[in-house]
Amino acid sequence: FRERHVRALCHVGASSKGVGGSGYIGQKGIGFKSVFRVSDRPEIHSRGYAFSLDQHMVVPRPCVDASPACRTWLAAAGLKKVPAQGTTILLPLTEEFRGEAKRAELAEKIGEIDPLLLLFLNRVRRIDVVERSGDEEDAATTRSMRRQDVASGTASVVTLTDAVGGGETTTTWLVVKREVETVSWARR
Repeated sequence: FRERHVRALCHVGASSKGVGGSGYIGQKGIGFKSVFRVSDRPEIHSRGYAFSLDQHMVVPRPCVDASPACRTWLAAAGLKKVPAQGTTILLPLTEEFRGEAKRAELAEKIGEIDPLLLLFLNRVRRIDVVERSGDEEDAATTRSMRRQDVASGTASVVTLTDAVGGGETTTTWLVVKREVETVSWARR
């Protein structure tokens, strides 16, 4: 994350993506803000920098020490620290989703996510769902979806792994990218 990316997250209509940018969706600066439906203090860890946002999203707060949410995820993922490459986003749940009924509803919705989603979120490498009962040492990953790419020219071999409740399913896909001309009636 660079300063302009943080500013874009903190303001509506301040997207840092640019019009017509390749590989990005969204432009209005409201997509990320939807995380506040389930988390009141999302954390972003990116290449050695870490900050959290509250629902007002005016000033990002630095994460000096690992938060309870971060320690929980690290313990469940079997990691000692947040990976140095890429960006990690943690979404600790609001009080509303800590109740048993809402938690069960959320678990059901998460269970409905098809791991094929990662084929179309080509910048996302891993989605972990971690459940904590008590302290961070009691954390358990209830679901982990991972994507691994091996690129060669315009094609990639993409391996998707979905680990749920001790079982693991792996599928492999050949993804070929090429530009196609749109038909005149389909242009905007």
